[in-house]
Amino acid sequence: MECIHTGCSNTTTAGRKRCDNCLSKNSKACRKYYKGNREKGLCSCGSEPTPGLKSCAPCREYIREYNRKLRLKVFAAYGGSICACCGETELVFLTIDHIGGGGGKHRSRIGSTIYSWLRKRKYPPGFRVLCFNCNWGEHAGGCPHRRIVTNTLSESRRPI
Repeated sequence: MECIHTGCSNTTTAGRKRCDNCLSKNSKACRKYYKGNREKGLCSCGSEPTPGLKSCAPCREYIREYNRKLRLKVFAAYGGSICACCGETELVFLTIDHIGGGGGKHRSRIGSTIYSWLRKRKYPPGFRVLCFNCNWGEHAGGCPHRRIVTNTLSESRRPI
């Protein structure tokens, strides 16, 4: 596919509308525009920010929705919006777990959110969806759900 930028005849990579050169130029121009607005005390879009905050309400809502969709895409890539251990499906309780540990060190090294990092790297192996309880249980020596046995539906759960 040919780049949509006026005057450019380069080809694009799959799924993109602009070539890498035009993308780079556009990114630099956008960063300059946003930085200039921030220096003027404006929201990155150029409008007045909400008092006491750095951004306006529409931009905050856009970012909130973008991040929600990104989380859902990452969860879908790792088996869906369900805890791999206990089956929890409430989105506010779900997170990404580093299988085998090392998540804290990894997050400090990457310097961005784990969700965008995973998307940029095409969802590499070594991660899974867990609820925060199971994630913390793994961190504290093993999730309690794996230590619980139920013989029938009528029996209550009891530790092994």
